[in-house]
Amino acid sequence: MLGLVSLDDEKRGLFGLEALIYRQRLKRNRLEKIFLTIDMAKQDILEEAVSGLEKKYLPRHIYAIIADPRSGDILALAQRPTFNPGRRGSTDPYSTRNLVLENNFWPGPMSRPLATYAEPPPGAEGHAYGTESSHGAREFHDRLMHLGAGQSCGILLRPESVYRLPFLEDCNGISIKKCEEGYGFKMTAAQLVRGYCALSDGHLRKLRLFDSIKIHDDSETRKLPVPDSGIAALDEEARRHSMTTFNRKTTASGMEYLLKSASWNLHDPYSERWLEATACILPAVESETVVLLIMEADPHQEDEVMPTETAAEDAIRQISK
Repeated sequence: MLGLVSLDDEKRGLFGLEALIYRQRLKRNRLEKIFLTIDMAKQDILEEAVSGLEKKYLPRHIYAIIADPRSGDILALAQRPTFNPGRRGSTDPYSTRNLVLENNFWPGPMSRPLATYAEPPPGAEGHAYGTESSHGAREFHDRLMHLGAGQSCGILLRPESVYRLPFLEDCNGISIKKCEEGYGFKMTAAQLVRGYCALSDGHLRKLRLFDSIKIHDDSETRKLPVPDSGIAALDEEARRHSMTTFNRKTTASGMEYLLKSASWNLHDPYSERWLEATACILPAVESETVVLLIMEADPHQEDEVMPTETAAEDAIRQISK
């Protein structure tokens, strides 16, 4: 997420936050500081969780994100492997990528809450025909876009992978059936979290990573506004129905939260991967936090037990204290 700067005297930001800050300084000339929405306590908890999983199971990649569904604020981001800016020559190229924004994948079983919301409700034109008809397919497509599928999640960091829904112009039953199962479209972890935030809060919002800025010689720190563009209310009945796809659990302190965990194989044309993912929404009512943790492994690790659910729940117990 932090990125790198060039080694020349100009110290140009090459990617990540460094690139964004460099661009903003060129525009404003007097920009002094940018403040993020990151919550350092939650960031420490998440870093500890992904480090423990990396040491124990040696997966290909781990990445995780925590967001506030009420505002879209990103509270924590973590990934492994990471990199040491002082040792660029030995850096794994993947470790310099922001996997939460750049790695897109078939969401598989983790898209079930989104697909449940997108299914044409009783009374809708598409419901009578089913999603295998053009009417039902179009309804499913439009409602899936209400949750942010096929769109940028709004974070200003670049690059961000955005996989356009493939059946935008030619909806058909085969494509919709694949999408219902989470294999007809791709999402990044950030886009999936945005969808979960929308389901838990009832509104689709852009995600925010930048909270405020401070201008040189300006005594005040200017709070960046929450973007109004893109905020849309969801169908409340469909939203409540989609939330039943999560399991309801209770922490030792008595707080109820929602949990969804799954594992699936990605037969990607470029690489075959085994994924495990866990999403948590807490508390279960009037939610304040959405957590998503994803672990990627090589196919031969499929039979190994990689408890992303346990790791995510451990993090949740600490967050809820």
